[in-house]
Amino acid sequence: MIGGFVGLLQVAVNQGDVWLLGTVDGVVVFKTIASPLITITVAVISAVWADVERK
Repeated sequence: MIGGFVGLLQVAVNQGDVWLLGTVDGVVVFKTIASPLITITVAVISAVWADVERK
């Protein structure tokens, strides 16, 4: 949940101006999709790693 929120916040900060101006191209769409996915992946890996170390 937190990873998704942080990913969307990153999109707003990094690509928000481009979306607001309407100058969206394929690279911006890719970055918009990739940014939350990367953040969520890091959050999941961190959670799994912490759980493994706890056990």
